[in-house]
Amino acid sequence: MKRSIMVLLVGVAAACSGRPQAVAKFDSRVDYELLATKLKASGGDPARIVRPRRAADLAALQPGKRYKFVVGPEGTLAIAPLPAEAPANEYVHPVLGGGGPVRTAGNIRIDREGESVVRVVVDQDSKAYCPTGESLSVALEALSNLGIPGDRLRVENRPPACVGVEPAPAEGPRYGALMAEVGTRFERMGRAAQAGRFGLAEFERGEIEEIFEEDLPKAEPPRESAGVNLAGVAQAFAQTNLPDLQKAIESKDPAAIKRAYALASETCNGCHRTSGHAFVEIPGQPGRPVPRLDPLQQQ
Repeated sequence: MKRSIMVLLVGVAAACSGRPQAVAKFDSRVDYELLATKLKASGGDPARIVRPRRAADLAALQPGKRYKFVVGPEGTLAIAPLPAEAPANEYVHPVLGGGGPVRTAGNIRIDREGESVVRVVVDQDSKAYCPTGESLSVALEALSNLGIPGDRLRVENRPPACVGVEPAPAEGPRYGALMAEVGTRFERMGRAAQAGRFGLAEFERGEIEEIFEEDLPKAEPPRESAGVNLAGVAQAFAQTNLPDLQKAIESKDPAAIKRAYALASETCNGCHRTSGHAFVEIPGQPGRPVPRLDPLQQQ
């Protein structure tokens, strides 16, 4: 799964606060009749489009898969019945919108622990409608109206390569921002494991792995690294510490988790020290804040 540069935690307080909401509508840039013909030829049927009225209706979506969605003029969701990457999937955004204008469009992903929804992620990646990131507020509002708690909603920034529009030069991810996200997820992984929430711990470990494998190789190295081969260190961490953490979490053994966590933190601290960033210190105990912020005299 391709990740965006940064994932923002977004509640729906603004969407439900009574302040004026985005009312802009986006028109399709492609021929709807052609797309409707392709849908029929593929064996698809508009009647299969998922139109959730409550949170339980989202059970029709496979966890961890991205599905195309639109929010229609009346503010309700229409979601493709097949994952976006499914073969011969002609449930594209204009089909979901019936060829008419929409208030926003993009992709939606449901993450679950067992039967519980722990995260709903939306993005604005629709080449046909080319919506703005700000328009996703109406998607958050629609999800909130289904009964999804605001602290489980997230927005992933995926600007579309719009039909008929010359794409802007892509700006690479910032190394520092990615490492800050790693720190946040490392702390959450440790806290989750300590609380016995192993599914969440493994999810956060997996997100860290995606950062190391997909995002860091594209990032511009920091201006000051004291000549350290950061790519080599990152690769070693991904090939040794992350698999060790996975095995420890899968074992659900507190002692094994503590050992793997301590070894991973020492790898991080060793890189920080040699690259001139020793002040960024990662605690070796699960559950502690990342990075350390306690006074120096207490160390």
